[in-house]
Parts: sequence; C-alpha cells; structure tokens
Amino acid sequence: MCYNKDMWLIKESDIHGVGVFAAEDIPSDTKVACVATAKYTNIGDTAKLQMITYDITEFGSKVNHQRECNVELRLVPGEDYWLYSTKDIEKGSELVLNYKGLPQYFSRTIKGFVEKNNQKKTP
Repeated sequence: MCYNKDMWLIKESDIHGVGVFAAEDIPSDTKVACVATAKYTNIGDTAKLQMITYDITEFGSKVNHQRECNVELRLVPGEDYWLYSTKDIEKGSELVLNYKGLPQYFSRTIKGFVEKNNQKKTP
C-alpha cells in the first residue's frame, strides 16, 4: 500500500497553490505516504540488468517546500520513496519537505517553490 490516506488530506495552502495537511495528529518517525513509485525496465534481452525510474505520486506532487520541514524523504529498500515525519505533527498542520538535497529526478518533477540562490521561484 502506497498511502496512509486517513493520515492526510490535500487542500489550499498559504505556501503555494495546494498542499498536504495532517488529517490527524502524526507522531514523529511515522511512515506517512509514498512520494515516488519504482518502475523497473529490463535492459537488453535478459533481466540481469534493470533500469529503475520513479513516478511521482499525486501526494508527492503536492508536498510544498520549506527549509524548516516536518517530513523527510526515505528510500525504503524493496519498496519506493516515502515521506516520514521528523517530529510530532499536529492535526491541521501542513506537511512540508526541504527540497534541497533531493535526488535530481525529483527536482525536475515536483511542483511548488524551488529555492535557487535565495530566491523563490515557481515553475
């Protein structure tokens, strides 16, 4: 299962467009939702070599950026990229991720504010 849907909801955000908000209190270090799902493609005629690409989920595309974040990205071995809470998050609070340091393919596909040279820009 890629989502813990009872835990969050998508609605308008003061940060940018829409965002993801806690629908209930979320304890620290909780596996909240999948941000990107893995796709495996065989290279050549055998399955010995595979290319892994990731598709950003709807949830992943709605998480806004803030330097002071309350969730972090983790690659769960054998699964996908998930967001985990980094602190206790109160019901109604927006889930925010610091985009700095994300793998390159995320920076090309996640929408929302991207900070470059201390200036905020929208895609």
